Amino acid sequence: MKKLLLLMLVIVAAQAQADDINLQINGTITAGSCDVDAASKNKTVEMGQAVASDFSYGPWVPFELSVINCPANVTSVDAAFTGQLDTYVSTAYANTGTGRGVALQVADSKSMMYMLPGGDKVTEPVDAMTHGATFTMRARYVRTSSLFVPGTFESAVQVTFTYR
Repeated sequence: MKKLLLLMLVIVAAQAQADDINLQINGTITAGSCDVDAASKNKTVEMGQAVASDFSYGPWVPFELSVINCPANVTSVDAAFTGQLDTYVSTAYANTGTGRGVALQVADSKSMMYMLPGGDKVTEPVDAMTHGATFTMRARYVRTSSLFVPGTFESAVQVTFTYR
């Protein structure tokens, strides 16, 4: 019986051993996010026709980008603009269509600040009543050279929203 008890104590003692480890858990806490309004997703801004002899700059064409359903703790939204920089005009997005000699400028309608292709951003407050924010923007053609080749005009501008 003494041998059995001693053996049981050794087994119990072996099971009672423990190791300490350090566990680090990381994460990010965000303010939450809004929804991009359906009318702003994959938006197409119709610029109209450009005639080479008529302009150095085309008329401004207004458009809006909106976010909705923002959580109560989101008080402002940044919109950062990126895209392919035009080769000749440093404040313009490149035309990837078949036409040549014209690029695209985008500006914030309130500040008149150009949204440059390298990630320029504009900030709008979130309305506490509607829980949304609207960016009032405008775009225009800008002539890039004396060589004007008729064709299509296409320019892609990516917008990234950051919620604060």
